[in-house]
Amino acid sequence: AGTLLLAQLEGEGRWHDVASLLDHLSEFAPDAEHKRQMLLREADVLTQRVGDHDAALKVLAAIYAQVNDDAEVNARIADALFRAERWDEAAGMYNWLVDVMGKGKKSKQLGGYLARLGRIALARGQAEEALAQL
Repeated sequence: AGTLLLAQLEGEGRWHDVASLLDHLSEFAPDAEHKRQMLLREADVLTQRVGDHDAALKVLAAIYAQVNDDAEVNARIADALFRAERWDEAAGMYNWLVDVMGKGKKSKQLGGYLARLGRIALARGQAEEALAQL
């Protein structure tokens, strides 16, 4: 029933309700991994659809407390911080992600993190640092 209601709410674009339902359904998840996936999805909805980055960060903080070295969780935290224009915190998270992935490796994901670091440097008025990231 929850899955059908979730699909209906998504189809209607009722994103606040989708986030609320995901939060509620996560309490009844059959195991820790399902709960984690529901909370990650809730955070994505809050960040990408609702624009409530602070609420997304609260959801992610609960997950982070359990798995603080998880790149997937840290990437979502970095993105929420970036969207909330919390530059220093976002830069710290993106730098950690770049270090974990290895600067010598090339990937689309790593490029995205470096681009975000460049945009943060521009927002701080550090044009030379921005160019160095790219």
